[in-house]
Amino acid sequence: MISIEQEGLELLQFESTFLDNDVFSFVTTRNQAKIDNPYSSFNLGLYSGGDRDEVLRNLKQLGRVIGISSENIFLPHQVHGVKIGAVDEYFMSLDTDSKTKALNGIDALITNIPFVVIGVTTADCVPVLLYDTKNKVIAAVHAGWRGTVRHIVRQCVERMSLLYKTGTENIKAMIGPSIGPGCFEVGNEVIDIFRSSGYDLSQISFFNRDSNKYHIDLWEANRLDLANVGVPHSQIEISQLCTYTLSDKFYSARRLSVSSGRFVTGIYLSKQ
Repeated sequence: MISIEQEGLELLQFESTFLDNDVFSFVTTRNQAKIDNPYSSFNLGLYSGGDRDEVLRNLKQLGRVIGISSENIFLPHQVHGVKIGAVDEYFMSLDTDSKTKALNGIDALITNIPFVVIGVTTADCVPVLLYDTKNKVIAAVHAGWRGTVRHIVRQCVERMSLLYKTGTENIKAMIGPSIGPGCFEVGNEVIDIFRSSGYDLSQISFFNRDSNKYHIDLWEANRLDLANVGVPHSQIEISQLCTYTLSDKFYSARRLSVSSGRFVTGIYLSKQ
């Protein structure tokens, strides 16, 4: 990933869209975090505790840096489900309270409206961005293990196809910073859920004899889901950045506790 800094704020950008003038994608960081404070710094989690006023100030700063009003940055209240919302003309016509209500319980957003940021907040879960280069449609997906095992990324691609005629051959997919396979230990019950969901465990997991625990590769699980619906391998970018290992740069619920901040992986269209 490519690091940029503006107004003292560090953002990471995906290489696959860095030079594309039609779209802007980014990942925020903890921006010189105080390690002993689970909400410092640049917390963007509206629903994870912490000082809400500070989060709103941080959103305004983010908006200034990326050139979009914070009123046009939409981050859903995620619940580890598979409900997908559309930021369409009807949504944009709603008042602020109605928009907030419409974003409750949503774990992925799709839009084709330019200069509207959609994103997800994470702290170990997998953020995935999708970009239909032909029809100019974007999506932001929150794929924790519960969403991954229910194939939320695949469902989002199918919804893009249904609503906007997206062809999978035109999708660029970006899998952002999240807990890596070396750190994501799980119990046998989680392994069983992935097995029953149709995943080939030989491709997405391994057994650690030292800890007597299984590990799951959520990056590969989501990559396989994308490949299986027709997204070309060459158009899938994986950041390879582990939030647990790099908890000084990214929030990590496993490292800091669930009561901690969140960073944003977001995207917006810069042309109609």
